Amino acid sequence: MSKGKRWIAVAGCCALFAVLTGPEAGAFFPSGGFNQFGQLRYAVWPANDFDTNNNGVIEPGEGLEIRLEGGPRGFTAEEIVRVKAGFQVWQDVPTSYASFRYVGPIEDPILPGSATPDYLPTVFMQVATVPDGSGNILPDDVAYILPEVEALSGLTLKLYAITDVPITSGGSVVTVPAGNILDCDIIVNASAHRADGGASSLGVLDLADTMVTLVGYMLGLNPTPLNNLEPFDFDNVTGYPIESQVIQVTGPDGVPRMIGATPSMFPYSFLTEDISGTLTFGSKDLAPDDISGVSWLYPRKDGQNKFFTISQEARTHTRRGTGIPSSPVSGAHVVAWANVENNESAPRIPLFSTMSGLFNLHTNTNLVGKFHMPGLWKQIEIPSGPGGFFEPSYVFTMNPLTGGGLERQAPPGFTSSDFDSLQGAFPISYTTSVRVGTEFSTNYPSEVFNEFGNVYGIENNAVGTPMVWDFSKNTLVSAVTGKTLSRILPLNRPMFGDPNDVCPMNVLDGIGGTGGTGIDTGNITTLTGFTKRMRDFRDNVLLRSAAGTALVDLYYTVSPPLARLLLRSQTALDLFRRFAAAMEWTIMHWTMSAAVFCVLAGLFTARLLRGRRRAAAALFIALALLLGLGAGAQSIPMGTDEFVANSTHIFTGTVLSTECRWSPPTSTPPSTRIFTDVVVRVGQVVKGDLSAGSNVSFSVIGGQMGGFVLSASGIPTFTAGEEVVLYMVERAGRGLVLYGGERGKQLVSTNAKTGEKVVQKTGLAVLDAGKAVPEEEAPPPGELGLKEYLAFLRDMVRQQERAAATAR
Repeated sequence: MSKGKRWIAVAGCCALFAVLTGPEAGAFFPSGGFNQFGQLRYAVWPANDFDTNNNGVIEPGEGLEIRLEGGPRGFTAEEIVRVKAGFQVWQDVPTSYASFRYVGPIEDPILPGSATPDYLPTVFMQVATVPDGSGNILPDDVAYILPEVEALSGLTLKLYAITDVPITSGGSVVTVPAGNILDCDIIVNASAHRADGGASSLGVLDLADTMVTLVGYMLGLNPTPLNNLEPFDFDNVTGYPIESQVIQVTGPDGVPRMIGATPSMFPYSFLTEDISGTLTFGSKDLAPDDISGVSWLYPRKDGQNKFFTISQEARTHTRRGTGIPSSPVSGAHVVAWANVENNESAPRIPLFSTMSGLFNLHTNTNLVGKFHMPGLWKQIEIPSGPGGFFEPSYVFTMNPLTGGGLERQAPPGFTSSDFDSLQGAFPISYTTSVRVGTEFSTNYPSEVFNEFGNVYGIENNAVGTPMVWDFSKNTLVSAVTGKTLSRILPLNRPMFGDPNDVCPMNVLDGIGGTGGTGIDTGNITTLTGFTKRMRDFRDNVLLRSAAGTALVDLYYTVSPPLARLLLRSQTALDLFRRFAAAMEWTIMHWTMSAAVFCVLAGLFTARLLRGRRRAAAALFIALALLLGLGAGAQSIPMGTDEFVANSTHIFTGTVLSTECRWSPPTSTPPSTRIFTDVVVRVGQVVKGDLSAGSNVSFSVIGGQMGGFVLSASGIPTFTAGEEVVLYMVERAGRGLVLYGGERGKQLVSTNAKTGEKVVQKTGLAVLDAGKAVPEEEAPPPGELGLKEYLAFLRDMVRQQERAAATAR
């Protein structure tokens, strides 16, 4: 097409665009959500909770006040040292102002905060049982026992506001802004951390290691799928994955240490192997992703120049000539693979990640492929040498979160919904507009970014274009060609997939930028509402008639040349954007525009027809035409056999209903805890005395009441209509209680190809079926047939019952 014809196409599409417009009738995973106004809010502690004298500087002795339980029902003096060590790991991050001060140990009687919010963050030791001869150790009163903690290392109970809420404190009423954390208590399971507990197949858990993860939840971080773990080894006694120490970080003591790259906020328990081959629990050292996360939520101003942000987009691929546009890919795991050895030929390590659509409101469907990865490090320490730094290069990949495997950055048993920390169902987020799992894209391949053409397969990350921070240009550049990312991906060209070069309106929704320390959304067009109205008008008005459908077909026949021209010409793009902005103003002020249009049209027609009656008719027709356009994831390491043996009831069922409540009932919230009552229709019974077809009721701690949310880390939520496999225990005062937190709930789904019911493979739901299955009928890597799974469990229950009978 000649240049002149292109400009004719521009003019033609602009004219057609004017006809189609009309007013509408009608990198880490932070905890947070969108409020009722579509504003994003993060669940964080107010800054003055750290800066207690409000002078703008966190000085020694300041920080978030933490109370520690001591005495015969609390922590010992040695254990308190380990608890503080877990907090200290986060406080030692030099680019974050998160810090703590301690009160206590506070001894018996048990503090009321363990059962009710008191706005005083406290760490409790839950002592459910005491072996004989334990000296000064006493069990907790049964009224203060949370059975949910029984198979967990501990849990974090976090109370926060999802709207501006009034609370009574110290006799006065205070309005707390949305997103502020009001109270948080950490409850640690004594049996998992004391030698006489015997709750873990790995022995006594490291209390400091447990505290690191629980404090991460307290600060507002959610689980991440990012990992540098070897695949699951189900032949060993634990079945838990292992990572190696791969990156050097110098601590506040000035001593360089090697650490792993798997974040402490990874949802599985994992082990770290040091250079001598010794295995330790992996959460005790913060990975770079953890450090960037807490630095982003609680930033020290003098440390943010160490980070940069990349903001790009993931889309599907298109077949040229079809006229079908590419579409945004939401829920993709975008990973930055770093060179951490100052050697470009060395294997790359997954160091940071985010999810496409995480920070963009899901109702803006054209923006759900955007992703923002803050907190990437400009420099990394040179290994085996103190004091030196180098600029690491990063290769970027995209992969679906469909449980494909740890090595594919898709942990088994987890989907995009499990990491949707800003728009997922409670308690994953506290958003007012929940994104359902079916909204996430699934049918797309993993992809590696390469400036000369992307490569399929995340396993091919070594052939991606290495991008490095250039201090002279103050931006990210290719280590191969020296081009900036904005030159490699001009205008709205996405990092993954193809640009939408079919519809000019989609070209306006461009995004770019790599600099700075915050999310770069400054150049996202403000015409999103306008393009939405355009699409709604197309779908709800034009496509409902033959004439309108023909008009849409004509538009998509003419528009691709214009879209491709806009992608190549900044001048054309600027002109079209101004035109669209003018049309946006016209639509936003459509009443005034309609009046002016009608008056001018009426006057012109009146003069033309020279008759009042005909002029009135013309005015009515003009008005009718104008108005017509507007019609319209802390489980204790435990083998499957032990988990089954400890459960008193195992069964499948369908969730019938859920309802939240204050417990005990209160007229002055949030003076008590929130629980969610769940009713399940029993399906197949594997263990226990339940009857198929009966209804079972139980409660889980956590829920939402009004503007208050109580989240319990490691405790799953339930949604009416879900089919599940449940592991439960019966406890006095509570009846049936979910055992093992998230591990005690296995979600059942249907394989789209075979129609077979399946569960997601996790550290619990795995077995070797021992039979060959045709490749085309085999379930995806993260799935396991429900029928096989239940048969496996029934066989295990029978073996355990026979062993118990023999022992008697």
